[in-house]
Amino acid sequence: INPCLVNSLGEGPPDLIHAVHIDLMEKSVEVFKLKERRRSYVMKPLDKKEIQKVMFEPRLIAKWDKLREFSNALKDTYYEETLVIKGIEHRAWRASLEGERIEEEGYARIATKPRVLKYIEDCQNMASVTTPEKRPGYEPPALIPDDIEHELEALSNLSFLEEDLELGAWLGKLEAAATFVQSVWRGYFFRKLFNRALLHKAAVVIQSNLRAYWGRIWFDEYYIWAMAVRIQCMFRCYVARSRYETTKMEAEWHGMMQGGRGGGRGKKIKAYTGWMKEVADLASLRPSPIRVRRPSSMFTLSKTN
Repeated sequence: INPCLVNSLGEGPPDLIHAVHIDLMEKSVEVFKLKERRRSYVMKPLDKKEIQKVMFEPRLIAKWDKLREFSNALKDTYYEETLVIKGIEHRAWRASLEGERIEEEGYARIATKPRVLKYIEDCQNMASVTTPEKRPGYEPPALIPDDIEHELEALSNLSFLEEDLELGAWLGKLEAAATFVQSVWRGYFFRKLFNRALLHKAAVVIQSNLRAYWGRIWFDEYYIWAMAVRIQCMFRCYVARSRYETTKMEAEWHGMMQGGRGGGRGKKIKAYTGWMKEVADLASLRPSPIRVRRPSSMFTLSKTN
């Protein structure tokens, strides 16, 4: 390549490799999207033409490598051209000291120095953007042990599965199968975790309901016991009040019998006599004691005469 040559539009090789880079970028992005569709179980499957584009990805990667190598080689060529231009500049300087001129071709090459320096910068940038890490859809190579790598190299020379078997196609199918197996395993694992959490939640609910049931039972037992105690208390209070009334009426009766006068004394005595008889009959009652005992299951009441 003569780096000084340009086309009719004044474009040199570094000006043309940008178009190649744009074309490779578009094709690589398209292949990357097709690979994502192939790995998906939801998106539309690939047709025959799209599968062929994915299968030809190694050729596309080889073009990327060639573009990077070409950019580096072009950069080296332009760097050599800068050395030649420096030599011509030195000869022109020496000739100017003697009042002479060099050939016109030398002055023409010196005039191309700014463009050559620009081309060197463009080639360096192109070499940096065409590295594998910056290529769309780049996947770092897997670290394969030496023994397995030797087996894969031997396998690439075999064709026992299909005619004209390619290692890239076989590895692609193996990767799809591994992805499917991983998705199935993750689904089983998460379903197992969910069922375990569901059983734990069900056990907590059962325990809470059982505690609530036993709490209601104990509340009913204590409620019966508290009501029995309250009935006994009220009955004892009633009997005590009856005895108090009886004692009070007896004291009034004796007072009337000893110091009372006429004027209706007989009617009062008769009335008090009937009242005292009723209170005495009521006070003669003796309540039967109510004993409360607490068995192991629940409280029961027993009446002892």
